Amino acid sequence: MVEKRNGKICYLKTIDISSDDNEIQELMIKGKQWISKQLGQQDMFLEYTRKQDEKEVIKNLLNKVENILLNGTQMILYPVFRYIRYGNINDDILKHL
Repeated sequence: MVEKRNGKICYLKTIDISSDDNEIQELMIKGKQWISKQLGQQDMFLEYTRKQDEKEVIKNLLNKVENILLNGTQMILYPVFRYIRYGNINDDILKHL
């Protein structure tokens, strides 16, 4: 990015260079994003996508914590149930309690 100050050219940021048309398009997008960030502008669509991704990560994390807690309880109680011979009960409903 280039800016003219007091009649002189000042280089602010170099994103990259390329001769490939696809890469040039990607670099233009990166440059526009950098300019928006420097000016304090936010893209509402990118912000929405970021928030949705964040919610998904939190949801997955909480699901994993719940699974760990369930498995941890089973790991602790299973030896106790074996010790008191609770495993000999043939009723499937009672075994899951």
